[in-house]
Amino acid sequence: MQTNAEMAQGQAGTLSSNNTEAERLIGRNRKINDLRAAVGEFINLFPVPMGSEKTNPTLNEIKDILSKRADDEKDKTFDPDKPVYEQEKLDQLSKALTDIGMKGVDGSMTKNDFDTLKTRLGGLQDEVTGNQSLIASKQSMAVGNINMHQTSNQGLIKTLTSIGMGFARVTGSS
Repeated sequence: MQTNAEMAQGQAGTLSSNNTEAERLIGRNRKINDLRAAVGEFINLFPVPMGSEKTNPTLNEIKDILSKRADDEKDKTFDPDKPVYEQEKLDQLSKALTDIGMKGVDGSMTKNDFDTLKTRLGGLQDEVTGNQSLIASKQSMAVGNINMHQTSNQGLIKTLTSIGMGFARVTGSS
């Protein structure tokens, strides 16, 4: 008969590896959240198409569109020398995407490309969330096994105690 301590020690490796995997998945989920937010920032840079403007411009074409609008509207607040997006942020996003096994991004990406990327990241996040649920279930099963064994041992001890006390009464009464 295994003692409760032996049973718990036997499950310790499982519990520890589940905790490690859960921690890894939480980190991956955070990273994907950050990537989705970064992709969303680039999506927000794209202007709503007006008139005969291109409906799905690339990231590099945004500046021309905004510049033409400023000229048409005689808007003096638009600075044509200022970049529309930070190349460093785009490079960081691209590297982070390749780090998780996805294709990087560049200035030739269209709004639809960024929307598709955000959707793919959402799917990846769903997959990670599913794995987190699986790990939580495994963890619950391991803890349940320990509890079940502990309850079984406690019942066995009570039974043996009752038998022992009954035996003591029988032998003591003679």
